[in-house]
Amino acid sequence: MSSSQIPDSEIVLDPKSTVLLVVDVQNEFVKPGGRFYDIKDQAERDRAHSMVSKLSSFLRRCREQEGLRVIFLQSVRSPDAPEFKAWGTTPHLLEGTWPSQIIDELTPLDSEVVVRKNSHDCFIKPDMEDVFQKLGLRPFESKFIVTGGSISVCSYTAIIGLSQRNYYSAVPVDCSYGLKQGEEFAIKQLSSGAYNYNVALTNSDKIRFEPGSIS
Repeated sequence: MSSSQIPDSEIVLDPKSTVLLVVDVQNEFVKPGGRFYDIKDQAERDRAHSMVSKLSSFLRRCREQEGLRVIFLQSVRSPDAPEFKAWGTTPHLLEGTWPSQIIDELTPLDSEVVVRKNSHDCFIKPDMEDVFQKLGLRPFESKFIVTGGSISVCSYTAIIGLSQRNYYSAVPVDCSYGLKQGEEFAIKQLSSGAYNYNVALTNSDKIRFEPGSIS
């Protein structure tokens, strides 16, 4: 299922029960000089640039909605992380370095929450659950718009975690990034019957905000 085959039906959300989740839109992944950006081919880099532009615009629209909350996820690592020490992968996303920083175009506001995570899974530590409790988010009631990436890795893990905790997720694919092969896998998987009961693939221009909506 390609991005051109994403369902084009409109999704209507009440901003007061909606959270925009921005996953790992960091220099490492979407900016020249970032290790995982530089290994992409030109088509994948072009998609990353398009994603940044669309997500920046969508973030501005979300910030205009009264009551809508924004949470940023930021992947960071310490030099002694198990994936480096035990498994021998090349150190990356070291906390406090340029590659690990959220890109300038999406700089979080002081009122917005930034959750730093040390693995692909944002639920592996209790921080995320604590944030949900502080914001008063409730399963079956609160709804998420999941953006960023990689749609087959960290965003995918977040979407699965939300689904299993009985939260609804809208996923605007034009505001997500990832390598093509992984992106195609994730789109196919998330549109399957295993998840499509509370995960909806869409594009950002198909999301409309309407106070009091129960859809």
